[in-house]
Amino acid sequence: MTSLTELTKNTKNDIKKIKKPLSAYQYYNKWMREKWSEMDDQEKEHFVNQAKKDKDIYNEKINEIKEKEKNEIRKRNIFLARSYGHVSSCGLDSGWYYTEVIGPAEGLIEYNKEEQEMYNTKYKSITIADITYTHNNKYFNHKLSLENYSKEHISIIYTSNSRKSKYPNTDYCWTISKQKEESHKKYWRCPAMNQNGVQDIPLTWCAVGYKN
Repeated sequence: MTSLTELTKNTKNDIKKIKKPLSAYQYYNKWMREKWSEMDDQEKEHFVNQAKKDKDIYNEKINEIKEKEKNEIRKRNIFLARSYGHVSSCGLDSGWYYTEVIGPAEGLIEYNKEEQEMYNTKYKSITIADITYTHNNKYFNHKLSLENYSKEHISIIYTSNSRKSKYPNTDYCWTISKQKEESHKKYWRCPAMNQNGVQDIPLTWCAVGYKN
């Protein structure tokens, strides 16, 4: 004889196999789906236009909210800077570099407190002009693993997603800056270094010990 426990279990399983009845609203939706499939494009046009209008309004409101957030982040005046294109030059012991500053940041993702302490930087990623630059913790950890390096003396490097690597190309390594591009650039009137003749060359402050 089947035990009471097994009988109860079998009864519940048999009930689950029975298809549940549709509600009146479900029958209505089923009828509407069939009706929609029978309509031609001209009959559907009114409803398609309504849906498009609602979608446009929705996207516009979403963009307004996102732009408001970006404007608040821009007020923090966080920029990314890089020096590149080293050229040796007479009269300059270290030669000179081109300097580029981009920003301000319009998107930020912060590390948690433990990670901020570990990496000696606040931001996990920085977004500028819809391009996200991520803190290169692989480079950071590699440097930290070497002798004679402490986290306070390691450059905080950010790279775009397509350029992330353990040993990043220095042409695409960015560091956080609080200054705008105009305050970073210094120019030096240089004789022709190529066939284009004399040109204004932007220099970093660290490469030149004087101001214009």
